[in-house]
Amino acid sequence: MTNVSQPALDQTAATIPHQGLAAPATAPADPTWISVTPGALGTRQEWVPPSVARYVGQQQALAAADVGRADLKGVAATLDAATQKTRVAISALEADYDEAVEYAPASAEAVAALLAPKANRAHAELREAVAARMSDWDDALAADEQAAAEKIAGLAHLPPEAEDRALGFVAAVERLNPRYATAAVVALAEKIAAGKAHPMDARAALPALASMIETRQGFDTAEMRSAVTALEVAGRDRAWYAAHGAFAAAQATRVRLASFDEQ
Repeated sequence: MTNVSQPALDQTAATIPHQGLAAPATAPADPTWISVTPGALGTRQEWVPPSVARYVGQQQALAAADVGRADLKGVAATLDAATQKTRVAISALEADYDEAVEYAPASAEAVAALLAPKANRAHAELREAVAARMSDWDDALAADEQAAAEKIAGLAHLPPEAEDRALGFVAAVERLNPRYATAAVVALAEKIAAGKAHPMDARAALPALASMIETRQGFDTAEMRSAVTALEVAGRDRAWYAAHGAFAAAQATRVRLASFDEQ
């Protein structure tokens, strides 16, 4: 979808925050740059009716409780305990080297060669200890990431009744002129926000509506694209935000975990 700069049907416009799961209790009055595709680079400004913005904020707040936040606070302590003996040995070797060089600077190269076998073994043991524990954590996080990816994929599978309702809605919209068709799309988005229609209906109708914009004369307007965007946003419910939030959380935690390994 392209950027829009005006709200559909001259409604008082509001924008929704679309990054992460945090959201204000009420829709902000001023436009906000939002990312409509989780994980994608870049953001896009979108206008939605205030009721849809409030609905999304509610769904995001509910989803936040469903997203498990992996705790890495224990990683450093666990690694310290697992490698303490080896780190003490390495420190002792470094102290021996410093002491020998202090008394005989010319012997630095010979001392380093003498201590090298022990130092190499100690560093190898250190890397192995860290890698073993990192692997366990990363495996668990990878499983969380995969489970979230499967939930995201499952969101695309819609029940037949949702497909049927979407077909009926799109057929009705196609019989309207562009102005009333736009109003109908906005009305469905607000109906979903009010709990009078299911978010699946929006997800089921979107492909046909996108095709209609491209193929029907007079339908490719900023107002219609804004309306379809509002419907797209209304189709993102608690389950949608929870699945995407869990996926993003697992990915981010794996990145932070890798930074421990590098250290």
